[in-house]
Amino acid sequence: MRVSGRRSLMLLIYLLSFVSAIGNPIVLPSLPFIMQDFQLSPLEMGMIISVYALPGVFIIPLYGMLSDRLGRRPLLFAALFLCGSGSLLCLAAPSFFWLLVGRALQGMSITPLEAMSNTLVSDIAQGQERLKFVTRVAVVQYFSIALTPVIVSWLLNFGSWRLGFLFAALLGFGSLVLCLPVDIPYRPSRSVDLKLYGRHLRELLSSSRVLSLFSVRLGSALLIFGAVYPHLPLFVDKGLHLPPKHTAMLFSLYAAGMFLGALLTQWCTARLAPRTIGFLGGAQLAVSMLLLLTATDLWQAAPALLLVGTGSGMLNSCCAGHVSLTATPDTRGSIMSAYSTMFRLGQSVAPLLFGLCYQAGSFNGLFGSGLALAVALTLAAMLSFAYADNMEHASSIKK
Repeated sequence: MRVSGRRSLMLLIYLLSFVSAIGNPIVLPSLPFIMQDFQLSPLEMGMIISVYALPGVFIIPLYGMLSDRLGRRPLLFAALFLCGSGSLLCLAAPSFFWLLVGRALQGMSITPLEAMSNTLVSDIAQGQERLKFVTRVAVVQYFSIALTPVIVSWLLNFGSWRLGFLFAALLGFGSLVLCLPVDIPYRPSRSVDLKLYGRHLRELLSSSRVLSLFSVRLGSALLIFGAVYPHLPLFVDKGLHLPPKHTAMLFSLYAAGMFLGALLTQWCTARLAPRTIGFLGGAQLAVSMLLLLTATDLWQAAPALLLVGTGSGMLNSCCAGHVSLTATPDTRGSIMSAYSTMFRLGQSVAPLLFGLCYQAGSFNGLFGSGLALAVALTLAAMLSFAYADNMEHASSIKK
């Protein structure tokens, strides 16, 4: 029996938002232990992040297109089933190769869920209400990013790093069961001309409004998954000279910052100009990179990680809201999927790019490059948010 109603659908969307954010938090607290078990180099450790993100670059656009043409339900169920299956493979991985295969399967399944969550919001809300709900979805995602490493760190006390993947498998299969009775109102129309659909999609993806917002998403991903995610365990060990357990604590600060940043966005959008929000988010990232350049102990690194989180949380939440307002009814899934693809593209190449910066100049090269990118990202966010807001107001006046 199907459960219908807006309330049940919103609960489903929040559940998907939570699951969509577990991909890297599920593994980050365990990276030092995985590195030790499989005798990995820092570059190989970065592959655990990259191989998760890379499939999403190719899969997410396909998910978006098929969800517009075939409906949301079949794509949603396939993603949750693969999430559980890939996590089980990571749990049982006998070698580093099979761990990477399992992470790739996780990437094929978990990464499209972020776009799916925002697409479902776009199906049931319009205008400023949609902007509000997209921001709430981001809050749930960042809550997941904050909570998941705490759960994994707690599980590490009871056994190996593999228990984190058991948690991911249970979450994937459990979410699939909970989603079965929920009615999803979107009904695809196969009578829509594919040429018209393609024209709408091309017009949106080539517009300066969408491209400018995508550049913010890409730049944020490059910074977070280049300067922070893969190099945090190494920074704790070689830069701060602390035991591995402090990695999870610093990451939790970063994740808590993302949660706070998303919450602040709801307050800021009602009171501040979009250009100001772009400046505040980007400036926090720039200050955090400057602090990491000079950090020599835990007390200096902790506020830097918190600022990285709040800055990226503000930028990404605001950016997702503006992107959601660009889509036409028949391209919602495709646009939100393309938006998520920008993030996964940055996530895929960032560890390699910033790994080269680290090899060239150690932590000075790593965080110095991050500082330069953060300054550029601040300017991009200010300009793109202001431009998107002007276009939204112009569109509402025409209507």
